[in-house]
Amino acid sequence: MVVPDFLLRYWQQALSWVQEGRVKDPTFFGGTYQFEVLLDDSSKVFPFLEIDDQGHWRDGLCSCTADQGVGCLHLAVCLCKVVGEDLVPLHVRFRRSLFNRLCRGICLKYGYTLDCLTRVDDSRFELRVDGQEPKVTLAFYQVKAKTRWQTMCKEQRLGLDRSSKLSYLKLEEIERLKQGKGSHKLRYELSFWSDLAKWMFFSLEKNEPYTLLLSREPLPQWMDINWKWGSLGLALTRAAWPWLIPGLATLHSPLRVVTLERGEGLQVTYDENARRLEIQKKLPWKDQQGERLGSWLFVPGEGFFQNEVKGPSPGILTDPRQIAECLTQFTYELKPFLPIFETPLESKYTLCFDAEKNLHIDLYLKEPGDLNHPLA
Repeated sequence: MVVPDFLLRYWQQALSWVQEGRVKDPTFFGGTYQFEVLLDDSSKVFPFLEIDDQGHWRDGLCSCTADQGVGCLHLAVCLCKVVGEDLVPLHVRFRRSLFNRLCRGICLKYGYTLDCLTRVDDSRFELRVDGQEPKVTLAFYQVKAKTRWQTMCKEQRLGLDRSSKLSYLKLEEIERLKQGKGSHKLRYELSFWSDLAKWMFFSLEKNEPYTLLLSREPLPQWMDINWKWGSLGLALTRAAWPWLIPGLATLHSPLRVVTLERGEGLQVTYDENARRLEIQKKLPWKDQQGERLGSWLFVPGEGFFQNEVKGPSPGILTDPRQIAECLTQFTYELKPFLPIFETPLESKYTLCFDAEKNLHIDLYLKEPGDLNHPLA
């Protein structure tokens, strides 16, 4: 992530404003954000910005008079809020979260609208299928939470034509939605399930206390997430677990999630003389006994262990083109083992005439003659 030059001069003050809590949680749709920022005189400005998954600036504007297409403090504050301390954009952190994975899965399986929920009372709702035990339970404990839920429901009932979220969409996306051809991802983003997932996500971002409970079967079949303001409970299937496990790693869970660090489980050697690249894979916990869940190994009472080593397939490569393709495709995984340059090096040349006045042009990268070495 690189702070744009036109915002760099505001960055230190922007950090202070974020710490002071002057910026509210944004509404966002993918990498497009809308903010509300509180000023010294208690008035407000409303910045808009768009960034990519790496945190690189795409576009932005602010309702203040200072932003004349050259940036302002408020845009810097919002960018600072989005990228956070670990420099991972907020929408990427949300995408990886368990809350997004849970609600997106519920939405895909049971529907996008409020019709799938049954009201138990003013603060409790259930999702049942054919009169069976509840598949999903929702509860709201505080008056403020009940009001917020009612507002979310009201927005949902307005329908597509009157939804405030349409301002984030392109015209062709709106047309596809009206024709009933919208993608699952788009329909989920427009649903109350997405709003609920973001509600829980922002609660976690603010370090609000929570508890995550799992049923005691060998492979849990029910999960409860409890906050001071409410709770979400849902039934879990074996098929859902591979999708949920990466999100579970973002929370404090009764079952741990153990992943491989970059390069862990790989053994890579390159023989310069033979020009041979050899790759082997070996899991650190290959002798663990458990149940295979996609690319994970579930060990009852312990947790989930990543069961596949990322990177190139095991084998020996001698063809220069295959080696080059492997290094290009798996740069991230192989860099701990080999000196790989992620960006191309600039070509350089030496020019000279010999005694017979012939011109010689030699290509090199760092030092003259380095490409003439037998191992180059």
